[in-house]
Amino acid sequence: PGVVVESTKIVKKDVVEDIDPFEGMVSDMKHQVNHGKYSKIATALADLIAKEDDRNKYLQNFKDEEVTDEDLPNLCRDDLMELIPKMGPRNRFKKWLQSRK
Repeated sequence: PGVVVESTKIVKKDVVEDIDPFEGMVSDMKHQVNHGKYSKIATALADLIAKEDDRNKYLQNFKDEEVTDEDLPNLCRDDLMELIPKMGPRNRFKKWLQSRK
């Protein structure tokens, strides 16, 4: 009764490497942040906006204005212009928003 973790070895041209079954899990877990009432917004921004700094700035705009996931259906064009000032990211978010209706 306990957890058993198996390590696999790969042999390449007389070189033996240990394969870590947990490799990458910590970095993957760092990016899985629970944003609570902003989780849909955060997920959409992560999928649509390439630059992490921009994603964080836009998410902070939603939080500063207290625009939560529940408010998404009521956002108008002017709201989006304030929340996401750059046209490209704003249009991608708007398209995502329309696809949810």
